[in-house]
Amino acid sequence: MIQYQIFRVPAETPDAANEALNRFVRSHQVLRVEQHYDQGAWHFCVHYLSGTASSEADEKKPAPIDYREVLTAEEFVRFLKLKEWRKTKAEAMDTKVYNVVTNAQLAEIVQKQVVTLSGLGAVTGMGKKRLELYGDELVQVLQELMNDEASGQSAS
Repeated sequence: MIQYQIFRVPAETPDAANEALNRFVRSHQVLRVEQHYDQGAWHFCVHYLSGTASSEADEKKPAPIDYREVLTAEEFVRFLKLKEWRKTKAEAMDTKVYNVVTNAQLAEIVQKQVVTLSGLGAVTGMGKKRLELYGDELVQVLQELMNDEASGQSAS
């Protein structure tokens, strides 16, 4: 179940609040963080999965994320279509799907509605190598998806 935690970090004396925020983030499976600056402080809304607190003693593999809970219905449709592209690309490159793009990266791409190479570059973990190998083709797929949605068609 998705939960929310709000943090206020004063701009002039951030140390204690920063440490509390960092401690929380390290011990939870964070899905998204929203932030804004208001009245001399940064405000953070941390979206996380409840019951997934982790520690170094926990298993190495984190609990799987149900992206149907995390994404809107429209985002989830795009996410599934991108997973199809990723599977085809991974098979063609004889590699694992997560070596092409991870589920977390696909979710971030659809949430941010990325359609450019520079937008892909801003996605967590989309380094130079991934951009070189898959960036242009992925941008083309993303633009086709957005065009199909804008015209009310279903991309295949």
